[in-house]
Amino acid sequence: MAVDHQPAAQPSCADETARALDTPLYNSRITNTYLKLLQKRYPQVDVGELLRFAGMKMHQVEDEGHWFTQRQVNRFQQKLRELTGNPGIAREAGRFSAAPEALSGLGRSILGLLSIARAYSLAGRFTGKFTRSSRIESRVLGPRSAEILVTLNEGVREESFQCESRLGYLESVARYFDSRLTRIEHPECLFRGDAHCRYLLTWQPSRAARWRRVRIPAGLVALAALVAAAAGHLAWAHLAVLLPAIVTAVLLVSVLALHLDNGELRAAVTQLEHTADELVDQIDLNSRNALMISEIGQSLGKGRSIEEILRGVIEALERRLDYDRGVVLLADQQGSRLAVAASFGYSPEQLAVLNGDDGLSLERSDPRGAIIRCLRERQAFLVNDLAAAGSELAGVGSETAWRLGVKSFICCPIAFEDQALGVLAVDNCSTKRPLLERDMNLLMGIAPQIAISIRHVRLVEDNLGQARRLTQELERRVPGAAS
Repeated sequence: MAVDHQPAAQPSCADETARALDTPLYNSRITNTYLKLLQKRYPQVDVGELLRFAGMKMHQVEDEGHWFTQRQVNRFQQKLRELTGNPGIAREAGRFSAAPEALSGLGRSILGLLSIARAYSLAGRFTGKFTRSSRIESRVLGPRSAEILVTLNEGVREESFQCESRLGYLESVARYFDSRLTRIEHPECLFRGDAHCRYLLTWQPSRAARWRRVRIPAGLVALAALVAAAAGHLAWAHLAVLLPAIVTAVLLVSVLALHLDNGELRAAVTQLEHTADELVDQIDLNSRNALMISEIGQSLGKGRSIEEILRGVIEALERRLDYDRGVVLLADQQGSRLAVAASFGYSPEQLAVLNGDDGLSLERSDPRGAIIRCLRERQAFLVNDLAAAGSELAGVGSETAWRLGVKSFICCPIAFEDQALGVLAVDNCSTKRPLLERDMNLLMGIAPQIAISIRHVRLVEDNLGQARRLTQELERRVPGAAS
């Protein structure tokens, strides 16, 4: 029998374009630099409107581990030009990245290299922490010149503003080292039809380097004076006056150069200390998260009842995470309300509010509330400022969140397949660090495991109950048969 082999469907150009536009490529630190620039130079811009138009959220921008798509950065740039009226805002933001208020952990790492030539030679390594859209190759051409080559990865479609942004970033590197680019040439550009963007950089030495160079001619003048005096062309009496003046000038120049050098070294060491502190904090955070996941895994594996499982989970959250309060809310069988199954940080009075008649009623609570939407839409929510969120996310109920003093919170759905079982929520009632996307991602990884364990326990309980009923029915019909 002949078999008609149909060719596999090939992805359309539209599909490939959509995939390219929706692939996370650009680290949130790039966007964060723009927001710091707006705060300093364009305070009239409505950042909330800008982020909403781009499909971004503030907690994503503040999370250095988050990445945005080409579509998001395109819309961000489109709205940004409209709100600022500045078509060159991308290059300005690149230059601004060297400002003290915009200096990130990456900038401090660049400062730790101590040399502008070294920084440009390692451009490819550092920019890989910013973008996944391209490959960057760099080489030093001379004492004060370098070449940067940018080639897009397959399938990536950048926009011309990103080339402008790169120019600004390359200029900012020189500012890190108190130098100035005297010339930046761009002979080849992706947006002029070339295969890559090529940048040729030439820079001036730093102030310390310029003062060090002054010492050489001053020393030569002193040597010439000695030779002239020895040859009889200069009176020794004149040399007795001239030589101390020259030596004093050389010493003063040397002291000034050393002072500038020490200032650069101190700045580099300070920045490296900050970077080291951040790394230690990140290691500590990773360690606590790993321990929490391990403890929760043990609780889920050993728990024989839902109460025991949830108690172990909530104790691990309290012990390992830095939230003021946490709660697991489970829906009743009728799906009419949520009840507190386990919690930490709540006073008896606050728990009474949560369990009150109007606190977590799914029928009477504001349907816009984050907890209600979280359960019904099976969608996680993160709010860093409940007062700013207003009616858009009314909180756990119409007035419950306000009565509990909630300032910021995360809520994640506890769902198994298409069944919503409850909500896992944490919140802060006092000012703490801003909640980030990675906080929500961590809890979103825990919530499904809780749902699976709850579902498993309920199935076991249902099976045991069915077995007991069958046994009782058999005993009723045939006395003594069960034994």
